[in-house]
Amino acid sequence: MAKIVTIGGGTGQPELLRFLASSSHDITAVVSVMDNGGSSGVLREAYHVLPPGDLRRCILALSSSDDARDRLWNYRFTDGPLAPHPVGNIVLAALMRELNNPQEAIDSLMRSCGARGRVLPVTDALAQLCARLSDGTVVNGETNIDVPTHDPALRIEQLWLEPSVSATPAVRIALRDADLVVLSMGDLYTSIVPNLLVDGVGQSIAEGSARVVAVCNGSTKAGETNGFTTDDFARVFQRYLAPAQLHTLLVDSGTRELSDDAEPCVPLQPLSDARVELRCADIADEHQPTRISGEKVAAVINTLCNS
Repeated sequence: MAKIVTIGGGTGQPELLRFLASSSHDITAVVSVMDNGGSSGVLREAYHVLPPGDLRRCILALSSSDDARDRLWNYRFTDGPLAPHPVGNIVLAALMRELNNPQEAIDSLMRSCGARGRVLPVTDALAQLCARLSDGTVVNGETNIDVPTHDPALRIEQLWLEPSVSATPAVRIALRDADLVVLSMGDLYTSIVPNLLVDGVGQSIAEGSARVVAVCNGSTKAGETNGFTTDDFARVFQRYLAPAQLHTLLVDSGTRELSDDAEPCVPLQPLSDARVELRCADIADEHQPTRISGEKVAAVINTLCNS
C-alpha cells in the first residue's frame, strides 16, 4: 500500500480523488485555501474561516457513494439570504466556528460522510494570493487572477501570498512520509501553485523520498497559461516546487486539436530540464478531449505505485 498525497484545489483534484478513493492506497489530499470568490469568499470574509468549497469537494470525493447525500451537500441556494451558498459550505463553516479548529471540523464532516483517507488544508491561516503581470501590474485575490478583469493576454510573472503563511504540521508530515506526491490537474496558478507558495511545502517534499508527478492540463487558460507548452508547465512546477524536484510530467498522448469552447490544447514539446521525465499516456476525457480524465490519471498513478 503506497502513501499518495495529492496537491491541488478547484474541481480537478476532487475528480482525481473520486477514482483514487477506490484503490487500496493511503490517500491524503492537501487542499488550497486561497479562494476568495463566490460562496467560499463570502463565508471567509464574514466569519474568518478557511474557504470551505474546495475542502467540501474533496471530502465528498473520498466518501462512499451516496447520490442523495451528495445532492444535499452540494445543493446551492440561488435566492434569499442563503444565496449563493451550498449546504456543505454552510455546514463546514459552522463546524470550523464551533470547534475553532479547521482540521477537527474537516475530520468531523469526513466521519459523517464515511470518507476514507485524509483531507488537509495546506495551511490553517488566511492569506491572499497575489500576482505580478508582465506589464508590472499587481493583481490581488485568487478570484481576480482566476477570472481576470485585466488584459488576459498578459502573462503572470510571479505569484506570492500576503501574508506569508506556513504549512500545518499534518501537511509537513504527510509530504515527508509520502511515496508519491501528485500535483493534480487544475488551474496552474490559482489551484496548484498556491499550495507550493506556503512555507514548508517544498521543503517537506524535499526532506522525504517521494516521487513527484505533475499532471499537465489538456488545454491552456486565458489569463494564466496563454500559449503554454508542456515545457512551460514543467518549468513553472520546478520553479515553485524548489527545493523539491519534479520527477515526472504526465501528459496526454492523444491528438491535440482546438476545442469549440476552450483555449487551445497544450502543445507537446520536449522538456528543457533533463531531470524531468515526460510521460505520455491516454489521459484525455473521452467526452471532452481538452480536459483530463480523473479516472485515467488514477489508473496511471496506480501503475506507478505498483511498478
